Amino acid sequence: MKPFPLTDENLIKFVSYNMQFAPFVTGLASRVAMSQIMVDGWDISAEIASYVFDAARDEYHDRDAPAAVRTTHRSMAQAVLRVLGVESDKGLGVGWWSRIHNGYSHPVVGFALGFHLRAEEVAGGEFSAVMHRIMEERPDLQAALEAHKLPNGVQSAWSWFKVHASDGGAEEDHASSARKAVELLYRRESHGDRDFVEYGISQFDRMNREFWDSLK
Repeated sequence: MKPFPLTDENLIKFVSYNMQFAPFVTGLASRVAMSQIMVDGWDISAEIASYVFDAARDEYHDRDAPAAVRTTHRSMAQAVLRVLGVESDKGLGVGWWSRIHNGYSHPVVGFALGFHLRAEEVAGGEFSAVMHRIMEERPDLQAALEAHKLPNGVQSAWSWFKVHASDGGAEEDHASSARKAVELLYRRESHGDRDFVEYGISQFDRMNREFWDSLK
């Protein structure tokens, strides 16, 4: 992650980029569950998929939201965009959609799990850095985000940053679960899984550097 001007335009790009991941996490969990990863004659695919699904579960109903009102992370991100003056999220982030799709949908499961692992490992630190910069450099924006309440009546647009930040947010748990998924995959031998996981990690890092470099 590199320093960037904390403009509305760059924040919109940050939100739009991060909104793209959720459907691919869900798809990866399903694909892993159907992949028949065999260890000692037994299929452990469902166990591996369960650790990927940990992240998907939060994406489609935030852990801190009231149970009675469905609160997705996408709807929380949309609240941030509204505060930033965006009238529609149609087409936002589309330039990164195909790159993220290619990572999560790679035909080799080990590559996709490595891509996912790295995405979860870096997200918390990135969200924390952006959140704390907003607090220090743009307290007016923080106040506006806190004032914009979500339909559940409890959380605000600011909650989107808080639930993802590394200091107590969901991403630490998601990264831990992703590591457990990869550790289970490594129990399978002679499939080159470690090499593919490392390759997936490196390709995520490459894409992510390009995203941060795009913020001017």
